[in-house]
Amino acid sequence: MQKEWLSWQKFQAVQELSEEEIVGTRWAHTDENSKPRLIAYHMAKKTDKTKEEVDKEYPCEAKSRLVVQGCQEDETNIRSDSPTCSLLAFNLVCTLAALFCWHCQFAKQWNQSTFDPALPETSTSWARGSIHGTKDAGRRWMKRLRDATDCGWIASKALFFLYDGGVLIGVMASHVDDLITCGAGEKHEKSMKDLTNTLHLKKKSGEFRFYGKNLVQPEDKSISLEQVDAIEGLEYQVLDKHRRKFPNLPLAEQENSDSRALIGSTGWVVRQTRPDIMVNVSIVSQSIGNPTIRDVIELNTAVKMLKDSADAKWCFKASGITVENCVVLMRADSSFANTGGFKSQCGYIIGLTLHSITEGKDTPIIVIEANSSSIKRVCRSTLAAKANAYLAAEFALKPVIGFTDAKSLESTITKDAGQPSDKRVKILVAQVREMMEGVCATHWLDTSQMLADVVTKLGCEREPLPRALADGFWRIAPSEEALGKKMAIRAGRRQRKSSIGMGAA
Repeated sequence: MQKEWLSWQKFQAVQELSEEEIVGTRWAHTDENSKPRLIAYHMAKKTDKTKEEVDKEYPCEAKSRLVVQGCQEDETNIRSDSPTCSLLAFNLVCTLAALFCWHCQFAKQWNQSTFDPALPETSTSWARGSIHGTKDAGRRWMKRLRDATDCGWIASKALFFLYDGGVLIGVMASHVDDLITCGAGEKHEKSMKDLTNTLHLKKKSGEFRFYGKNLVQPEDKSISLEQVDAIEGLEYQVLDKHRRKFPNLPLAEQENSDSRALIGSTGWVVRQTRPDIMVNVSIVSQSIGNPTIRDVIELNTAVKMLKDSADAKWCFKASGITVENCVVLMRADSSFANTGGFKSQCGYIIGLTLHSITEGKDTPIIVIEANSSSIKRVCRSTLAAKANAYLAAEFALKPVIGFTDAKSLESTITKDAGQPSDKRVKILVAQVREMMEGVCATHWLDTSQMLADVVTKLGCEREPLPRALADGFWRIAPSEEALGKKMAIRAGRRQRKSSIGMGAA
């Protein structure tokens, strides 16, 4: 026996494991329909469905996984980094599906083999592949996903493209082991069939959940995104009544911890599907180094705004926009010295539209990206803040049609007369002009039609952006209602000036 064991060791036929090298496992049991059922309960008042009807429509879909307790792993020499698709990549997939009227599908790795759960509690097994829970599971999955290139896909990190003779026929994005794909044609169908067999994928279409977002695609191939369940799961941060009376008081240690957690969860929701409330969370997060009671109150206000409009949707609608006739649309805005330390908030919205948008009529648009952040340096004027915001949007994407509600910025960019005296602003304007040359046309529009206004200012009119996201239409000409409000404001301003003049006389 001793001789036989020495022979095993000599030819490395076996590897002994110490107690430290053995990692525990546990069973994780979930219900795949728990989230859709929660949404259906929330919408029951509008759909007039009873609890029994909802339960019948979304029965318990039990799922069990044997997962490794990765916290017990030795992290030495383990690479856990793996590319995942960005929000822009996901929105690009949805946009292409809308432009080409492609059918969207959700695919997830699925263990189709049978498994005997009657394992002795003391049994020890050697993991020969990637298992849920291990620190390098995501990276191992991405390496396996590279098999998609054998099926004809071209990989760009976590984004994959499929061509047929130079024509795009499919696109796919990956987030860990979740895939979203769309396309058409025999080659695409064959490629997805091969990929399904290779990676053991389980597919859904029409209505599914991807990376915390609920996606619905009806027969007209339009796509709508919402996060009702994530919003309903947000909880207000409770403050002591006595402390609420002193908004400038610094937060206690536990209050600060709770505030950071709420900023993170709320910030994730607004980045994914609710850009109209992005500025509220962005400004609060900028005071995270020295938070006060006022910041918590503002954060709770943002949560209430989300809950009051939890069913708001970000839509990608099939319209007259095609790859051949579309133009890139960029709207940039800023607010001067409206955050801590006299910094300015800037933001931009980028999407696709038609050339006819400049005519002032209702025109189809598809919003692809939205951003709200602070300008890193202090601006000395409104023109400087507006130029910084416009430049940030240009750096994000080479636009074709740019819009600003700052007449001074539009005049400064398009004309040589009336140039700013501030040297720093001159440099910014020169940068914008250089990047625009032969590529971008700048147009002025009324503030009431500026979609980016809501991603830079607190308390402004939020309705235009959610309406554009849901309807898929926008116009640069102000409505009669907006013009009426503007005339009323001007009349009130003139009346106040005249009353002040009469009082002085």
